Amino acid sequence: MQRVRLATQFCQSSPSLISIICNQSTRPRSRVSVWWNEMGLTNNLSFFRDRVAECYFWSLGVWFEPHYSTERLFIAKLLNLMTVLDDIYDAYGTVEELQLFTNVFERWDFQDVDGLPEYMRIFLNVFAGFMIEIEEELRKKGTLHHKHT
Repeated sequence: MQRVRLATQFCQSSPSLISIICNQSTRPRSRVSVWWNEMGLTNNLSFFRDRVAECYFWSLGVWFEPHYSTERLFIAKLLNLMTVLDDIYDAYGTVEELQLFTNVFERWDFQDVDGLPEYMRIFLNVFAGFMIEIEEELRKKGTLHHKHT
């Protein structure tokens, strides 16, 4: 009850700040949602938790300043992928599948996916695409210092 009272007081005392926060935070969140839908994980993998909004708000707590919008998007996307990865390990994969899956990550070789089930291949494809997206953005900014091959 105390939290609700404090939140109400904050909203009443700072309506312009609330407006700025909402305007700054909804556009990037929709970009994460569009990316998430384009990845097709919700259509192809039905077993995982879909946490797009929660992951975006986690990233907003880390980097709330407007000039960190790119970093916020990346961390929100990464958190979404880590949620799927967690569900693969904790709820869906068999021990044998997970051993092969872990070996692929340890080698960082997303091309060698023989023996992996289709849902793991789909995830690895999305994850590799995300890594390439980060690499391209860092290259554009001139801050890419190392490239995984």
